[in-house]
Amino acid sequence: MRILKPTYVVETGVAADVSSAYLLMGLEMNNKGESFSIDLPNYELEYFPKLGLKPVSIIPKEKNVGFAIPTWLKHRWHPMLGNSREILPKLLNELKTIDKFLHNSEHTYDNMIFEYHVAWNHLKSGGLLLSDDNIFMNRAFEDFAKEVKARPILLYFAGWGVIVKQ
Repeated sequence: MRILKPTYVVETGVAADVSSAYLLMGLEMNNKGESFSIDLPNYELEYFPKLGLKPVSIIPKEKNVGFAIPTWLKHRWHPMLGNSREILPKLLNELKTIDKFLHNSEHTYDNMIFEYHVAWNHLKSGGLLLSDDNIFMNRAFEDFAKEVKARPILLYFAGWGVIVKQ
């Protein structure tokens, strides 16, 4: 985050948002940038069974989305509650271009491909498309990389994928 010095970062799938806390710390150290996070709280209860997984509640009842983000970093953070299929296209049309997109919401093939396509159209040259801990759940990341003729970086130990837009 420090090297890219992004202006706009967009992510889907928040829960506690530990990843955003680190991201926001980088933005704060750069004294530049804003992060937009889209989440449908505890949606895992609905879609995990579609993946053959046991439904779980990710966010404890007494907590809100992003509860792991320190208060002093939240001035750069814009949480948006709702379905990414509705919010993401509207947000990206408002922002025009983004520097980084992180998918970490519903890990179904259809949703991942949808988010990758929408984000890619707004990702600037040199920007990053990242997919968190889910690239081996289906072929969406691999198929998308082939479609856009990009060489993905696969972090097998973490299940992450990265594509740099040329």
